[in-house]
Amino acid sequence: MVTATCLLLHGPHFGGASAEREPQDGGQPAHTHIYRLLQKCLRADALGMRARVRRGTSLVEIMVALVFIAIVSGALLDAVARAGRNSEYAVRRSQALSLLQQRIEQVRADASGGSISTATINWTATPHGMTEPVNYSIGITARAGSTSDLFDVVGTATWQEVRRAGTRSDQATIWTIVRKQ
Repeated sequence: MVTATCLLLHGPHFGGASAEREPQDGGQPAHTHIYRLLQKCLRADALGMRARVRRGTSLVEIMVALVFIAIVSGALLDAVARAGRNSEYAVRRSQALSLLQQRIEQVRADASGGSISTATINWTATPHGMTEPVNYSIGITARAGSTSDLFDVVGTATWQEVRRAGTRSDQATIWTIVRKQ
């Protein structure tokens, strides 16, 4: 059956060889060309190299695709969740540092008014968006080796991060120099 199909597809209606044609390249008659096509078809049929038409998709291919999609979507969901947690942490850290920066700017304003001295300022506050209180500390010291008008100001914020995996301590520090006017 494959042989007959092979011959039909190479017949005169499909642009193939025909017995009525003139000799091919090299001076060979057209029936020699048909004979070679017949030999190719018979060899392909004997070797089991029939042209097979696939219809549909196998169950194994569908299962492999579903497993691949599940793995990729799981990794994407994990990445999105982690990005959300990191974003929330960045907002809390920003809120904690914002209060510390405001107090350091107040110390800077006091210094420009001429009223700054060596001191330690401690307070506790719960910034917006945080559930745990933040402990703040600002240390003001005269700068060593300089005139009495320069001061080091070191502010530290310390808080507890409560997560599903447990609690961890976090800390941020801002350091600056202010000049007494």
